Amino acid sequence: PRALEGGRSAGRPSRLAGMTSVNPFSGFSITVPSAMRTILLASIILAGSRVSGFLMAVSENALNTNGGSAGAGQPKGNSAVSSSRRRQSLTYLRKRLGGGPKDNLGPPPGTGIRKDGTNSIWAGDFLLLESLDKHLGLDVGDGRGVFVRTYAKSFMSRREVSLGRLVCDRWFAASRQKLWWMVPSWGDAASELPPESQFLLLRMSPPVEDEARRGEEGLETFACIIPMVSGPYRSSLRSGGADGDCLVSTIESGDAAVPCDKAADMCFIATGSDPYALLSDAFAAIAERTATFNLRAHKTLPPTLDYFGWCTWDAFYTDVTGDGILRGLDSLREGGTPAKFLIIDDGWQDVRNDDSIWIPPAKQRSPSEDHRRRQSVVSRLVDGVKAPIARAALKVQDAVEWYYRNKVDRAQLGSIHIRIWGFLANTVLKRRLLDRSARTMDYTKRLMSARAS
Repeated sequence: PRALEGGRSAGRPSRLAGMTSVNPFSGFSITVPSAMRTILLASIILAGSRVSGFLMAVSENALNTNGGSAGAGQPKGNSAVSSSRRRQSLTYLRKRLGGGPKDNLGPPPGTGIRKDGTNSIWAGDFLLLESLDKHLGLDVGDGRGVFVRTYAKSFMSRREVSLGRLVCDRWFAASRQKLWWMVPSWGDAASELPPESQFLLLRMSPPVEDEARRGEEGLETFACIIPMVSGPYRSSLRSGGADGDCLVSTIESGDAAVPCDKAADMCFIATGSDPYALLSDAFAAIAERTATFNLRAHKTLPPTLDYFGWCTWDAFYTDVTGDGILRGLDSLREGGTPAKFLIIDDGWQDVRNDDSIWIPPAKQRSPSEDHRRRQSVVSRLVDGVKAPIARAALKVQDAVEWYYRNKVDRAQLGSIHIRIWGFLANTVLKRRLLDRSARTMDYTKRLMSARAS
């Protein structure tokens, strides 16, 4: 500016005097869509949050390194007060802006079942479920445990909700194997939990090695997760997640015409040091909550419950005979456990095979017929053609059985293996599966008479 002013004052023409101001962006405009502006704004806010978190982390590290030491000529007490105020300000900013170092994962204050700030559930001093689904809520009104409820924006007759990553030392479960039968199972990893689990007991702490101290109060920590029936919904548990280490609750009404958007009581979670007392308290809390059943302690038990009895079904199934019953009673008496009462169970009364799904067995050839076939040239040619086909059929059968045992049997509900098997079972394998069921069990037979067999 001074040079230009000097040039003008000296009467020398300025080289810039005759130039006109030109805007290079004149007539040029950029139209940014509203969605793009929203994305850019969100990116700027996120970047600012991360930068603020980084600056807060640097400030906290400086506070931790210097330990609040006073500077030259500064009183030590004023420095401590200043450091405390700075630390409080940083904590406030972290809560408002996000980012920065997270607190160390540790149990929140208190006892029993609690949820911390990271949306995880603790059983005592042990992490039980990490990163719950955002649609879950806890009802902590009952001091014996918490009731877990779920809600969603859409109406569905079946939904699956993640309870988070399951953490425990070992678990025991009761799962529904068939429509009418449940079996026990146990394991160390959540990925081993079978579908349709309707009871789950977990040991949170490592086992006590000293047998003399086992059972002492406070030495071990257990937790239980019990699915519930809430309104039109029933719940069950299974493993899930990308690594199979998450606990998933399947909530369903069983009828597509009965949808719902919430389950007030999806499951009950409790913890304690005595597994027997833990389960007694848990079922008492559920009984009071639902008012649909009574506890065993409040029921009148039949006197035969104190007796040892024997049912003949597992010994003979439908082939029960009088001699077999007498031999069974004698063996129980000789073993020191005589039966006080007896149930003769011959199955399904008068039943016959259901011809609509039963394939009669192939007719057996007599030795003379086999000899004639071996002497016939045509029969030998036919058998020669059938032999490789039979070997190929056996290989296919072995492959199908291997696929079922190793892939389908332990597959998660809704997985690709379940869908493939469902297609095969309703098409190419349907007849053979029905035949196998008819030959191996009595459930495919029809009741022909209501009279005793």
